[in-house]
Amino acid sequence: MEINFNGAKLFITADENDYYLPKVSSLTPNYIEVDAPKNIEVYINGQLFGEETSELLINEISNDSKIEIEMKDTKTNTSITKEVQTYPSWAPKFIVENMDEENIIDGYFYFTIDKWLLKVDANGRIVFSWFLNEYVLNFNRFEIDNKVFYSYNQKNYDKGNVLSGVGYVPSMNVVLDENWRIIDIVELMKNSETIKYDTPLDSHEFIVLGENHYLMLGYYGETVFNIPSDIDHSEFGVRVCANVIQEVKNGELVWEWNSTNYPELYGMTLKPFADYYNLNYQWDDYIHMNSIDVDNDGNYILSMRSLSSIVKIDSTSGEILWILGGKGDQFNLTNHQKLSMQHYARRTKDGSITVFDNGTDLKAIEDETFSYGQTRIAEYYLDEEQKKLISFNEYKIDQQYSQIMGNADKLSQDIFVIGWGGRTTQSPLLSVIDFKNKKPIFNIVYPKITFESDTYRALFYKE
Repeated sequence: MEINFNGAKLFITADENDYYLPKVSSLTPNYIEVDAPKNIEVYINGQLFGEETSELLINEISNDSKIEIEMKDTKTNTSITKEVQTYPSWAPKFIVENMDEENIIDGYFYFTIDKWLLKVDANGRIVFSWFLNEYVLNFNRFEIDNKVFYSYNQKNYDKGNVLSGVGYVPSMNVVLDENWRIIDIVELMKNSETIKYDTPLDSHEFIVLGENHYLMLGYYGETVFNIPSDIDHSEFGVRVCANVIQEVKNGELVWEWNSTNYPELYGMTLKPFADYYNLNYQWDDYIHMNSIDVDNDGNYILSMRSLSSIVKIDSTSGEILWILGGKGDQFNLTNHQKLSMQHYARRTKDGSITVFDNGTDLKAIEDETFSYGQTRIAEYYLDEEQKKLISFNEYKIDQQYSQIMGNADKLSQDIFVIGWGGRTTQSPLLSVIDFKNKKPIFNIVYPKITFESDTYRALFYKE
């Protein structure tokens, strides 16, 4: 017998007894469809279900919470009952540390662990979980014109054209409606100018702009011949990882930006990523874009990790408007104010730009050795017209280092939600930290430290 539970299939047999719900919500109705022989009546928690979609409310998602499925055979007048866990015993078990119970923030955390999508409330209770068949990341929520969408990236090597030696997860993006049902699966668009072959999305960023309207990021291999002559490079062409931004609406490509059209960026790449003879890398990851933010003026703020720079571009012409940090810095930053292989640049409500600065030891990078760095949140108030830094703030926990991934979102003046990304120390998956009082308010800790058990980002929303 097959039960469709929010679009995820649950197969029930008479012989098996170990069951769990692959996809379940405790905040919204769960949509159930049953495919069973005509002589079998199916009751879930005492409620009769059939082929037509019906709703089931579930109050708790945990190892201890179960639903009861009873299958009655109307021919033989016999029945079999199965218990189904809402969250299986082998699923990730994380520890919640609530250090300020009087000031619990109101909202929900969205994050992933390996193949799990998780939405957790501010008390650490799971309110949505979904176990998928591939590694997932970048779980997000969007609200446009009073409509709610969710999205996530899922590892996808089926498209081919995967670039070896490049730090990304080839993927497709899945878009969900407000009831967690799949409404779209999005992939990079082929076109005659750049993407001529099936190419997977890059997993670093995906933005829902509206219904059937998306902004997405892709990496693809291109042999280039436009590296400036004052940069040492092969005269026979250089294989680079081109970074492409696509705006797609109703299945049509309406705008595209390609990093290789801007040769001035080649000279800003950090050593050893400026491998313009392809001695160390089959595809030189000279940009490594890892975040896109739609600014208040409609233009795009980009994080380019291999440049240690934040770059703003015009969303119509593609023109580079300014560069913050790195070799091409236009804001006269001091060495201390500059970034080091950062992630996640975001415009805040009060007008600043915050960046999750991974804080990699750049000298170690240039010497091709490993060294622990110091991760921090860097905050910039800019006069963009005059290209001047108005003020700079940094927020950090001493000896805290996340080598890769990560994010930070400003909740109020000194309080941030932080997803710690690729942890190199025994740190939480995510934290809420009051930097004014120099104390964590809330942590979710997951003891296992591997790439799959880290969370790419941990995002926070009121709903």
